[in-house]
Amino acid sequence: MRSREPDSHTWLLESLLRLVRKVIGFATLACSSLMLSGLCIAETPEQITETQVHDFDSLCSYADQVLSQTYAPEPPLDPLLAGLNYEQYRDILFRHDRAIWTNGTHPFWLEFFHRGFVQKDRVDVFTVSSTDSSSRGQSRVQRIEYSPDYFHYQGQATGLESADARGFAGLRVAGRFAEGSEPQELLTFVGSSYFRTRTAETVYGASARGIAVNIGLNQEEEFPDFRALWVLEPEADDRSCRVLALLDGPSIVGAYQFTLFPGPGVTRVGVQARIRLRKDVKKLGLAPLTSMWMWGDGLQGPPLDQRPHVHDSDGLLLLADGRWTWRTLSRLPYPSVSNMPVKKLTGFGLMQRNRNFKDYQDSNAQYDCRPSVWVMPHDFSATGVWNSGRIELLELPGAHEGIDNIGAYFVPDVRLSTLEPIQLAYDLVFCRQLPQAMGIVSLAPLPRWQTKRSSIERDIQPDGTPRLRCKVWFDSASEIQINGCADGLHVHAEVTRGRLIHASILDPEEESGDPEETQMLAWAEMEPTEDVPVEVRCWLANDAGEIQSEVFTTIIPIDEPEFVYPAVYTRQE
Repeated sequence: MRSREPDSHTWLLESLLRLVRKVIGFATLACSSLMLSGLCIAETPEQITETQVHDFDSLCSYADQVLSQTYAPEPPLDPLLAGLNYEQYRDILFRHDRAIWTNGTHPFWLEFFHRGFVQKDRVDVFTVSSTDSSSRGQSRVQRIEYSPDYFHYQGQATGLESADARGFAGLRVAGRFAEGSEPQELLTFVGSSYFRTRTAETVYGASARGIAVNIGLNQEEEFPDFRALWVLEPEADDRSCRVLALLDGPSIVGAYQFTLFPGPGVTRVGVQARIRLRKDVKKLGLAPLTSMWMWGDGLQGPPLDQRPHVHDSDGLLLLADGRWTWRTLSRLPYPSVSNMPVKKLTGFGLMQRNRNFKDYQDSNAQYDCRPSVWVMPHDFSATGVWNSGRIELLELPGAHEGIDNIGAYFVPDVRLSTLEPIQLAYDLVFCRQLPQAMGIVSLAPLPRWQTKRSSIERDIQPDGTPRLRCKVWFDSASEIQINGCADGLHVHAEVTRGRLIHASILDPEEESGDPEETQMLAWAEMEPTEDVPVEVRCWLANDAGEIQSEVFTTIIPIDEPEFVYPAVYTRQE
């Protein structure tokens, strides 16, 4: 069994493929309390500097100045740092005694990432502090100047302190998930516009980023960067931390405000953004999430790796137009983009529903403890970007589990213009399971039946025709115990690029041999009509035809995909 260390350096391996995706042009995918009113729309003619940005309004003005200037890419990094390998970069450690705001009176403090390896872009970091009462509410903005004294250069990194880094690669916000708990890393910004958090009950897994430009197209994706971050100094009794961010890229400039609310069971990040285009783009993916799925139900892993499942998320959950949809994740030998049209988006997210350790058997990577991430839009209006559009699910082949090969994002129907700013407001909710976050997340009632797991079977008929079978176990959200089939419930199934042969409800105890099994088991058998993957949708309905469950959907390749795994899995060079 191969394991991966769940330490703070896990993101390094994930970052490597993000750089590779920039080169090959495949997109990866690799929430402010609810007071998100008053979006910044006013512009001031006065020119301001970086050290005058102290709130979202002033950041909007500064972003407009950047928009009026020609885009300038970051100057090349010192070749000594740009050429570092993983082991060398891993030996550059931040000195915790040099963190900002560790005087014992602050609930949050700041640490930094060194530039080098795949983290070549520079991020300017500022702190915003309130001055004394005599200053009449003015703020003091201070740039954090880079110094090698912030870092330990040990092992293979010995001597690199003389290299010219000229700034930081990103920052982390540290603190406590609950009063009296151990200090931990809470929120991280590093690499393009990527950021992520978690809860005290989970480890890092799925993450988010500010925007996705021209994602999932037959062209190179554009990766704008957070060029500067301003962190507002918290008061001693604050339970939230606010970060301002400037997004800059060849086609786009944005002002972002992130408000972190960490918690033991639920961590929320409020996002407020004002985005303007430098030029027309083919597609914008809003509130993009990124995750990893290597193998699991329907796909076997490499022969010498005995872990049944390897993934950060196991499905996409969508609530739109009053209906819940669950789409399992998959991995094909080629890039795949699935579209789910919506008229009114309530929310979507990448979930890790399976929390059974025996299905992962990896105490180091702790895939059973990866967080689910839910996007909850707030700015519903007559002309809002969230009203109608489509959710896209991007699934890439990926090479190994250190790679984010799954992305989910919203593409609005509204026409985006270089003349008008795009206003966004939404929450990101990180949790173990969405129902446990219902006290914070305002959603439509959960369906009575939710997908627990699924499996795929394949065989060949005597005439050579391939036959596919999909089994879906639904969990009852009520206290009703199920003995075999439930009276009055029927399974409905639809097939695209195939012919449905049969669909029915089976006895879950008979299938599993477990007398304690109380789930509903739906079963559908189908025959492909084209030489491409078959899409199947199924749900439970009562005698009146009313849907009683999520709409389960998945893509089933006719033949199980085959992959060439790297030596770390095969134990062969």
